[in-house]
Formats: sequence, C-alpha cells, structure tokens
Amino acid sequence: MARLKAKVETISGWTRVSFSGPINEEAPTALRDAAKQLGPNCQFDMALVTSVNSCGLAEWVTFLKNDTAGKRVVLDRCPPALVDCMNIAPAVYEGTTVRTVLVPQRCESGHDTLRLHALDQGLKHAPAGCPTCNRPAHDSVPVEDYLAFLEVDREAG
Repeated sequence: MARLKAKVETISGWTRVSFSGPINEEAPTALRDAAKQLGPNCQFDMALVTSVNSCGLAEWVTFLKNDTAGKRVVLDRCPPALVDCMNIAPAVYEGTTVRTVLVPQRCESGHDTLRLHALDQGLKHAPAGCPTCNRPAHDSVPVEDYLAFLEVDREAG
C-alpha cells in the first residue's frame, strides 16, 4: 500500500511541509514525523496528495487538532481529493488558512488539467489555457460548488 510522505524544510522562518501520496490509514507515520519538525509558522503544500480515505481523514483531523494547535498553518495547492473533503467536513481545514486550491479543468481537446486558484480572488479567475496544447480550458465543475466550503466559513463567521 502506498504511503503518505512529508518533505519538511525551513524557509524564511516558515516550516514548509510538502505532502505527497495518499492520506489513508498509513498516514500517521508521516504526520508524526512532520509534527516533530513544525515551527510556529507552517505552510502545507498539498498538491501531490493523491487521495483521501475515511481512515486518513480521521488521522488528518487529529493531526491538525493536536499537532498544529497554536501554530499558524497555511494550506496551499489543495487538490480535488482534499477540497472534496473540505466541502463535507470543515474539521479538515479547521484552524488553518486555505490560501490556494487546484481546480480541475478540461480543455477543448479533452486534456484534464488543474488550475491554481488563490482564494483571495473569491470566485473570479482569469481564463486558462491548457498546458498540453494551449487551447482554452474550462472548469470541470462550477467553481461556486467546488469552493462551497467558503460559504460555510462565511455563515459561521
């Protein structure tokens, strides 16, 4: 079974953790190892997370609750597998700042790709071209549905 990996580095006073692989029942080892190295300011790059299952989701929520308490945590490049979880369970990102997500797109030639979307833009974004063929690409899902977790935050706040 594939395992979650966590590459930890310190850059300009921030602990940057690049997660890759599945967040599943094997995740606790990588999460514990990362937790030992966290500073007060943390950036989690989630772009290479491939999937999230229910066991992994529980481990992730426990990690955020127990190991990042009192720290500033920014989530960047959250992939569709994680965004789907955010839309179901706010605990997936509770206590963090979600800065950027990867939005699934498809171009006119049928290539699937991901578009980086900064959440400080709200639902607005510039048209994107396919990185494979440079033809116009369009969001595969309505962005307002994909980013529904933002509405939950506004309603709670």
